[in-house]
Amino acid sequence: MNNRAKRTGNLYVALVVMLMAVAIIAAVAGAMSRSRQVADNNIGKNTDTTAVEDAVKNKESEPEAEDVFKPSKEDETKAEEGTTADSETEKTEAEPLPQFVNPTSGALIKEYSIEVPVFSVTMEDYRTHNGIDIYVQNGERILAAAGGTVKEIWEDPMMGTCMSISHSGGAETIYKNLSPEIPEGISVGAQVSEGSFIAVGGESALAEISEEPHLHFEMKVNGEFVNPCDYINFENSEEVFEG
Repeated sequence: MNNRAKRTGNLYVALVVMLMAVAIIAAVAGAMSRSRQVADNNIGKNTDTTAVEDAVKNKESEPEAEDVFKPSKEDETKAEEGTTADSETEKTEAEPLPQFVNPTSGALIKEYSIEVPVFSVTMEDYRTHNGIDIYVQNGERILAAAGGTVKEIWEDPMMGTCMSISHSGGAETIYKNLSPEIPEGISVGAQVSEGSFIAVGGESALAEISEEPHLHFEMKVNGEFVNPCDYINFENSEEVFEG
C-alpha cells in the first residue's frame, strides 16, 4: 500500500507540473499575440499619420486662390496694343495700293538707284539715289500721285522743302525740291485726291542744285523704299526731256 500510494503521489505531481507548463506556454503565446497586434495597430496608425501629414504639407504648398498669377494692368495694356497693332498691320496689308499717276507732266531725267551709287553733279561724288528726278520748270504745278492724307511738310537742309502723303495699302509718296510756297488748303492732315494741286516746283534742294529743274520724287511701301517706275508709267509724259 505504501508503494502504491507513493507512485500515485508522484503521478499527481507530474500531472500538476505538466498542467502548469501548459498554462505558462499558453500565457506566453497570448502575450506574444497581443504584442504583435499592438505593433500592427501602431504601424497602421503611423502610416495613417504619415499620409495625413503629407496631405497637409501638399495642401500648404498649393497656392491659394489669391496667389494664382494674374496679369498686371501693364501686361494687359501691352497685349491689347499688340493685338491692335497686328490688326492694323493685317488691315494695311489687306488694302490694295491705289493707282498712281505722274505728279508732273515732265519726263524722267534720273532713275532710282538705291544699291548702286550714281554720280551727283552737284556734290561731285557717287551716292545712292532713293527716288527719281522728274523734269519740271520752276513754278510748275506738282500734283498728288494718288489720293491720300498729307502726312508731313518739312524743310530738309539738303533736299529743301519736302512733303509726304500717305496712301492706302501702306504706301507713301514723298516730294522734294519744292518751292517753299505751299498752296492754300494744303497742310498736315489735309485730304487730297489723285491729281490735285499740292505744291509748286522749285530749286530748294542744295544737294541737287546743279541738276536740271526737277521734282525729286520718292515712294515707300510698308516703310521700305521702292522704285516709282514700278508703279508709274512715265513713257506717256507730255514733256520730253532732251537734256
